Amino acid sequence: MRLIALFFLLSVLAALALDRSFSPRLHWHEQVLARMDGRNCPIYFPMEAR
Repeated sequence: MRLIALFFLLSVLAALALDRSFSPRLHWHEQVLARMDGRNCPIYFPMEAR
């Protein structure tokens, strides 16, 4: 259980780090809106790159 929680926490931190590296000028609320929209989510980048 702890391993799953640790993996989830690390994946969330990695997603936030990727988000900030791709769009450093966005404010936090714009980042949240863009992440909800799927445009800034790192999971969607490989799909769009194809």
